Amino acid sequence: LKAMLDFNSLSDVIPLDSTDISGILNADVTMMGRLSSIEAERYEEFQAGGSITLENFGFSSPDVPVPVNIRKSSMQFSPQYVALKEFDMNAGKSDLSLSGKLEHYIPYLFSDETVRGKLELSSRLLDINELIGESTADTLEEAEDTVAASTVEVPANIEFVMNAEIGKILYDKIEINDMKGIIEVSDRKAMLHQLAMNLLDGSMVMNGEYNTQDISTPMVDFHFDMQHIDIPKAFEAFNTVRLLVPAARNASGNVSVQLDMTSFLASDMTPLMNSLVGTGRLRSENVVMDNSRVFDKIGDILKTDRYKTLSVNDLDVDFEIRNGRVYVDPFDVKLGNNKLTVSGDQGIDKTMNFNIAMGIPRSSLGAGAGSALEGLTSLAGSQGLNLAAGNTVNMNFLVSGMVDDPKVSPVFAAGGSPVKQQAREAVKERVQDQVKEVKQEVRENVEEQKEKIMKEAEEEAQGIRDAARKAGDELVSQAGKEGDQRIRDAGNNPIKKRAAEEYRKLLIKQAQDKSKKLQEEADAKAEKVLQTAREKADKL
Repeated sequence: LKAMLDFNSLSDVIPLDSTDISGILNADVTMMGRLSSIEAERYEEFQAGGSITLENFGFSSPDVPVPVNIRKSSMQFSPQYVALKEFDMNAGKSDLSLSGKLEHYIPYLFSDETVRGKLELSSRLLDINELIGESTADTLEEAEDTVAASTVEVPANIEFVMNAEIGKILYDKIEINDMKGIIEVSDRKAMLHQLAMNLLDGSMVMNGEYNTQDISTPMVDFHFDMQHIDIPKAFEAFNTVRLLVPAARNASGNVSVQLDMTSFLASDMTPLMNSLVGTGRLRSENVVMDNSRVFDKIGDILKTDRYKTLSVNDLDVDFEIRNGRVYVDPFDVKLGNNKLTVSGDQGIDKTMNFNIAMGIPRSSLGAGAGSALEGLTSLAGSQGLNLAAGNTVNMNFLVSGMVDDPKVSPVFAAGGSPVKQQAREAVKERVQDQVKEVKQEVRENVEEQKEKIMKEAEEEAQGIRDAARKAGDELVSQAGKEGDQRIRDAGNNPIKKRAAEEYRKLLIKQAQDKSKKLQEEADAKAEKVLQTAREKADKL
């Protein structure tokens, strides 16, 4: 291949309308030899060399959001690899530099074998908002952070490692700084290794993988370590935060979160929430929450406005995500003179089941203390308890209903037991009920999955049998047609006609034997499919 193409003169021969293109492409590449030499790594027997360069390339069009300029791109060829010596590009305000090497590329091109590569990527700025254009950005905003997508399969025959270093990324409402890490593609998986970045006034390190080894059920498995993330900015930036922690809308401060999560993905690349499982820990030195609907109602019960603004110090919470809900282990909180123990769960559907155990100093009941105590004493009596005299009232608040419309019910602890013990006892009965419900739900889901697995297996098995039967019938039909043609070719010669008739019988017999063998093999394959499905179903 020898070529010199001046893009500046392209418009002289091809109408380009509103498109502007410029630059010079030079190519001088030679390849000659046997593929077997490359496959056996006898590179000395194969000739490959030369280069392709692109200089001062410019492209602008109404079809692309911003003009693209490539100062220089240079590739050099050898039998072992293609070397990308340099690639310097600007697209609007964004810049990108690449260099690296692609090995085993000839067997990849001609025999679909595995190609291996290493790439160094660097950029001072990637403005994704500018690169995707205003129309796409509007679509993103209207779809609330969700872009229509389809499952992306990671190829099996690519092994690729990229070291990335990007100074700043602008995407939607997020500004990411100093991103560094390794991106690896191998064995139908895309993996992140120590991908670190600064964002939302804090920092984050990601490790994990996107796995398409079974493309019908792609999955993600990630670990996040986020430090000192600003709560209001996270709420504004991430739809997931708005779904899982809607109470963050009225919170300020920063949090640190460690999260391990695994989830299957739907066909549009969004997590299947019922399959999402995870564990994590949330910590914060200080969180301030204004106008919490739950604590507003607790304040109404206690006749106090002390809970209009909550300041929580030294927050330390362990949680688990499963079945579309976030389950929170009991944790202690101190609000002024009040000690609280909180536990329970909240769903993505915004339903809540929480228990808040409180030791309330009588002095904190506010101006309406008298009527509040009278009401509490009456309520305790209706529950068969005497409200013990003393400086502290121990009680639980059961929180249910929806996040936007919570229902708060006070329940008194008998005997003034410790606050955390109250929380455990108050939650115990409800947890037992939930366990029964979950067990029943799991049983129903398992049976449904078993039926689905067996139904799909039976359909696949029947398809195998039908295909074999169809192929066998076709063999017999073709044998009959070939025999009939032999008989016609024999004409009126009685000897040839007799021989042709016997030959036809032989052809049909052979075809029937092959058909029977095909059917037996299909039956064996079908039974194997069914047996595999039974074993898979039994493991659920």
